[in-house]
Amino acid sequence: MMKMFIKMLKTKKDKTEADREMIKMISKSYDISDKKYIEPVLECLH
Repeated sequence: MMKMFIKMLKTKKDKTEADREMIKMISKSYDISDKKYIEPVLECLH
């Protein structure tokens, strides 16, 4: 869905500054998760 949203924003005419910022933010993938939060789950599974 996000890819469709980005494509829609990129093809939009008369983009606002907010649209351009949204394109810039969403186009780059990032992962803000921390592996320490999955450790309890892994311990439970073992």
